[in-house]
Amino acid sequence: GTVQIIALTANRTLTEILSSGQAVRLWITGGASWGITWPAGTVFIGGVAPVLTATNILTMEKIGTDLIVYGGVGVA
Repeated sequence: GTVQIIALTANRTLTEILSSGQAVRLWITGGASWGITWPAGTVFIGGVAPVLTATNILTMEKIGTDLIVYGGVGVA
């Protein structure tokens, strides 16, 4: 997988570009002030989208036709 750094300065809508078996780690900053709209059909471990804090590390993986987001590790 790769690492994508997303510095939020406004609300952002993510689009899905992963193929089956691909993964990307998202390093998101600015989440305490701004939000993300996830691609339709995104599956979240635990059933709900992560609550974003100032800095977050998330893993997004495409398995078959499912786009899965793992964890929302907040980093101080």
